[in-house]
Amino acid sequence: MQVETVVVPVAGDASFLMNCYLLSDETEPGHLLVVDPGDQAQAILAAIGERQVEGIILTHGHFDHIGAVQRVVEATGAEVMAHTDEVRFREELAALGNGSPGNQSFGRQRPMPAVQRLLTDGDLVAVGQLSLEVVHTPGHSPGSICLYDRLSGQLISGDTLFFGSMGRTDFPGGSMASMRNSLARLAQLPDDVSVYPGHDRPTSIRQEKQSGYLCG
Repeated sequence: MQVETVVVPVAGDASFLMNCYLLSDETEPGHLLVVDPGDQAQAILAAIGERQVEGIILTHGHFDHIGAVQRVVEATGAEVMAHTDEVRFREELAALGNGSPGNQSFGRQRPMPAVQRLLTDGDLVAVGQLSLEVVHTPGHSPGSICLYDRLSGQLISGDTLFFGSMGRTDFPGGSMASMRNSLARLAQLPDDVSVYPGHDRPTSIRQEKQSGYLCG
């Protein structure tokens, strides 16, 4: 799997950066999957260039991971994918109304984009010869997912696992118990799996076992 990282500031804040990923099969680099277009659509579209976007995958629905989705959809016509639990939870929050703290993340509000393909644990999302396995990892949010390429030993971890850290669980829908279970599941992956998180630098399963965030 080829992994291209587009680092973008969220809401123009240079101190708040997130990673949008462009994923492709090495044999068909002209076809992409876009993961978490969080903001700065122009920069993401410039990185995509003339390549065909086959799908947009959301690791979860927090505002900093979905801000550029609509513009990328308009420019590429790609379908949006997210875990069914995340879509259901965001719909429930939206029904509470804008006055509810449950409809906010970091004090900012943004509606969940329209999702055309609902994902569940174990689903496969393919582009070219690349096949990504959906790994449901609730804790940061109910429908948080990671994307695992078994062949190359690479994991897109969203906001579940970071370099020397893990995702926060104090937002609406977060759960420390669920996060512990999700991290225990990731700990079962081979030590040499490379990890690409939603924020900060890449890491590995081995590194996070050594840091103490993964036990296995």
